Amino acid sequence: MRNPGLLYVLDDGPTTEGVEVLRPDGTLLGRLRLTGLEPRDTESVAVGPCGPGDPATCLYVADSGDNVGGRETVTITRAVEPDLAAGVPAEPIGADAAVLRYPDGVHDSEALLVGGDGAVHLVTKAVFDEDTGATGPTRLYRAAAWADGDLEPLGDLAVPPPASGLLATFVGNVVTGGDARGGRVLLRTYDAVFAWTAPDAAAPLAGLGAWPVAEVPAASQRQPEAVAWAVDRCGFYAVSEGSGDIWFTPCR
Repeated sequence: MRNPGLLYVLDDGPTTEGVEVLRPDGTLLGRLRLTGLEPRDTESVAVGPCGPGDPATCLYVADSGDNVGGRETVTITRAVEPDLAAGVPAEPIGADAAVLRYPDGVHDSEALLVGGDGAVHLVTKAVFDEDTGATGPTRLYRAAAWADGDLEPLGDLAVPPPASGLLATFVGNVVTGGDARGGRVLLRTYDAVFAWTAPDAAAPLAGLGAWPVAEVPAASQRQPEAVAWAVDRCGFYAVSEGSGDIWFTPCR
């Protein structure tokens, strides 16, 4: 990450023009706009390598939300992360996009993960059956290359039930955000945050389903929908869609 002391936050929905740049105390520094961004339901932002062996880092924005299950494609927009030491530029920065399709039907996804090789991954928001109270499978998909085309299914992810919580009872234990960094993955649900740890820090995200997972301490927030590793200290940030609070949880 080129700007380790700053946070990128996405105002999800159909009107997104870019990402908001914040300090951890909530101070808004400006909006970093991306060229060509034509949102339908943007849901997630991530920072990662621009490609295999590329020393540059890129911002990735996932237009992957599908609450009603009607869209045939999702779009990931990518832009080289600028140096923001002198401030957020007023003009949009250049970006390109990949239009992707699930090979097995439509899915709703609110969690974007970028691997150490720059490969884009999406974690689906499993469907909750109100009649049975059961949550369907959470699935992991990968874009094999930065190009338009079909996503590659990588299997189901076993998201554990939270140690405690109420929202899962009403909306299911569904994934609402995620982040990947250095062989560790965070996934957030409405009631909890879970951390997956790879046997090797360089392990590809394709093997995520087999990594050990544990629930980690997290603040209780209303409409919790974002989580990200800190890059300048040990811990993670969590943001709510329903309030303006930014929570930091240090490592224990």
